[in-house]
Amino acid sequence: VENKTRVRRIRSKVVASFIIRDNLRSSDKLESLWEKVLPMIGPGSRIVFCGDYIDRGSESYRVLEMLGAISKQHDAVFLEGNHESMLEGFLAGDPLIAASYRFNGGDRTIESYRREFGTFHLPESHKRILFSRTFVYEGDDFYVVHAGFDPDLPDPLDTDPQDLMWIRDRFYNSAKVWDKTVIFGHTPTFYMGLPLGRIFVDNERHLMGIDTGAVYGGMLT
Repeated sequence: VENKTRVRRIRSKVVASFIIRDNLRSSDKLESLWEKVLPMIGPGSRIVFCGDYIDRGSESYRVLEMLGAISKQHDAVFLEGNHESMLEGFLAGDPLIAASYRFNGGDRTIESYRREFGTFHLPESHKRILFSRTFVYEGDDFYVVHAGFDPDLPDPLDTDPQDLMWIRDRFYNSAKVWDKTVIFGHTPTFYMGLPLGRIFVDNERHLMGIDTGAVYGGMLT
């Protein structure tokens, strides 16, 4: 693990990396995708999850339980997304973030935990996944990030964590050619002009958007 400014990143020293996009939220879709990925995982493999494990779905608790079970059996990295960041602000009692969090589907997360515990309670094992403070995963020829990088900075790893979790069109519409392929989620690819469920690939600028809109009825990639 290396640290640069405020960005915690993990560098890949593994044989194969499997990247699973953000907007998990549906335990059924996660379970279905995991059944396809599992036979391909061998020694030296690592699974990278891109954040947004909660909200806008009624199964946040179950999704976190599944992610915890996966991490006990496999080498897994959990990047932090904007929904995890909003939850952190909500728990800290920030009234503005609390309103934004509930507006963006947080009530459904709260309710999923209340069904399990009778109150809103986050187990420590879930907090370790949700609040990993890891924002970038770096391979030999690729980066994985929740939302994207600041295109105006010479070194993408100098990007502010807020942008790593929140940036949208200023990143993917930039003419910048990245030194490594940037694999990102956060923005559904239909905002980039693609049909629901399609992966966004730009070989010239070295970009790959993998938010295929599972929360909107698309597949989980």
